[in-house]
Amino acid sequence: MPNNEKNYIFYQLFEHESSTYTYLIGDPVSKECVLIDPVIETIERDIKAILSVGMWLKSVFVVICGLKIIRQRRKKII
Repeated sequence: MPNNEKNYIFYQLFEHESSTYTYLIGDPVSKECVLIDPVIETIERDIKAILSVGMWLKSVFVVICGLKIIRQRRKKII
């Protein structure tokens, strides 16, 4: 059954220095949200975004590994 109401909250936040995206996905009914791939340097921005939509942070998921980390680990292996 089609529903024209927004069933979720979604923000795509860009971090310029690392050229990465953080995603904020939330449920407007439960007021719970998750952050996907946050960048430590912009955590204050992410917190403000969460609070501005009246959400509570339930979980954080890190699903990508930055190029800087990959290079550091590769140097240790080689």
